Amino acid sequence: MAEISFFGEVDRDRDGRVVSSRPAYLLHRNVEKLQDDVRQWEHMIKTGVVPEENKAELLQEINSNKAQIDKIMSGRPKMTGAQESFFSKEMKEMGERIRESMFGRDEMRTGLKTHDDYEEYRREHDPCVEIHPEVAAAMGYDLTEAPKRNGNPLVSRAKLVRAWQTVSGYFDSNTHTESLRPD
Repeated sequence: MAEISFFGEVDRDRDGRVVSSRPAYLLHRNVEKLQDDVRQWEHMIKTGVVPEENKAELLQEINSNKAQIDKIMSGRPKMTGAQESFFSKEMKEMGERIRESMFGRDEMRTGLKTHDDYEEYRREHDPCVEIHPEVAAAMGYDLTEAPKRNGNPLVSRAKLVRAWQTVSGYFDSNTHTESLRPD
């Protein structure tokens, strides 16, 4: 399968490492704000509200925002049907693994003896949940030193949640982690 990355140029540092926790194209409010600004400014120019001496500066802002929008949206991967099918399947499997690693709502609410704060912390921060190597690569995770189980690298639940939310966001699915918590 061809290599996929969920993160574009705007999500990376100069060395190409992913520095964003979520891809910019999934930050819908930010993209919509840029688009709204462009629409509003174009309307202001079209209706003659902008003085002639300020038009050039505003046109430059419009072009800058359009370039930023294009740069952000170019980071969204273009997948084949097989790739979409693979990541859709993985999204469901990651959701199930996250669910299995969470304490139930009743355990969290009532503080039953089966709920252990230290265990919760360990699951959240220590590598203990499998991730498919292709999903890890698409997320930009460097797992060369990661422990393995069943041939798959292990990551913390926090990293798996981030991967699940990113893949779910790509498919416009629910990204709310609490929806996975068992009762």
